[in-house]
Amino acid sequence: MNTNTINTAVNSLNTQQTISYKDASILVAAFVVLRALAIFALYYISGGKELASDIVFHELIINDPLGILRGTAIHIASYPPFQWLIEWSVFSAYNQYFGEMISYRMLMVSVEFFAFILAIKVCMKAELQRKLAYALLIMFIVSPHQIFSSVFFIQEDVIAQLFMLITLALLLADKRKLAIVTMVLGVLIAKLFFVVPLLYIILFQGKRLFRWRALDGTLSLLPIIAVYTFIIVQALNNGGEVPIRDFTPDAKYAGNFWVLLIDNDPVRLVLFKNYSLVLTTAVQFMIIAVFLFLHYVKKVQLHPVILMAIPLAFFFGTFYQHMPEYLLMVWPVAALLCTTVWQHVLFAGALSFAWAPRITHGLNTVVDNFGSAAEARSEVVGPLVNALNIDFVLLNKAALVAETIVYTIVLIWLCVLCKQWQSRYRMA
Repeated sequence: MNTNTINTAVNSLNTQQTISYKDASILVAAFVVLRALAIFALYYISGGKELASDIVFHELIINDPLGILRGTAIHIASYPPFQWLIEWSVFSAYNQYFGEMISYRMLMVSVEFFAFILAIKVCMKAELQRKLAYALLIMFIVSPHQIFSSVFFIQEDVIAQLFMLITLALLLADKRKLAIVTMVLGVLIAKLFFVVPLLYIILFQGKRLFRWRALDGTLSLLPIIAVYTFIIVQALNNGGEVPIRDFTPDAKYAGNFWVLLIDNDPVRLVLFKNYSLVLTTAVQFMIIAVFLFLHYVKKVQLHPVILMAIPLAFFFGTFYQHMPEYLLMVWPVAALLCTTVWQHVLFAGALSFAWAPRITHGLNTVVDNFGSAAEARSEVVGPLVNALNIDFVLLNKAALVAETIVYTIVLIWLCVLCKQWQSRYRMA
């Protein structure tokens, strides 16, 4: 048997092992149907009332799209300055035909839909085995952490998830420059946290001399610095909030051990926020040191899945704002590391469990009858909460401890999987 025949046979086998366009069509249809049902169910259960407290921030962005850039924004100054490009345009289109509650959900589900299409593309490009691709994409459709973020609580982090997947698709297609441009746009449109994977892609992605990497870093940071300098100047001149400096969100909606240490104390909040920043920075320097050794000493070409997923996963594990929706940026990129169907199920389950502290805290606010959207939540959920007669304060603390343990296990497990992935998919 000649070499061409062998290559043809191998390519045929690989084609059979990866997900097909027919498979993709079925999964896309399932995604659309399930999200439509989820929106309808929420609307029916709530009676059309808004239950999500973060609706206030979306309203501020949509009602005053240029407020952040003009330096007049209050409460949303640390949101990405160009997030309105997606939120305002898509919401306005849907709001022509639907009420606000439905329009906000359609906004986030539409973004999530394109993220799902990109997830399919990434599975194909990475030549993920058919059963593993199916497992990842089915988890994308049914996993609570996705549905909670896009439908129930309308978290803008689905936009960040979309940018993560666009970047990964470009890197897998060996389009490094376009990927870096996408990440810069991600910082300005989706999430400031995109600076983390951007740094690692610049430093370690592909074969490139260090001086050219330094140039890439400079050119990438210039537009970010320019935009935020402009915003800061405008805010100082116009009396608005200065991004980052004037924004210290409390941790009561977060989900790890920092919440127990802070205990809703404003003094502790500032103190432990600084401690968490020190810890987070130290861990990132440790990761950089390991990657420097592997890349420049051992000459290992680190896979973009590892470069994008691992540093960000550790960042959210040590930062005091361990929000469950932030993990959308880690998953489904990190899910590509899974080697069995059960690993996909357990990984999605672990990230869904990150919502337990948030939900138990929210149920406690229903009991105490305070907080945003409290009146609607009390009316819809209050009877059930009162019937359960559970100490949600204690349950919330238990959930915080459990989530810290679960997420620590996830981080260790991802590190173990990295070595397997790197050996299977060596970069040229």
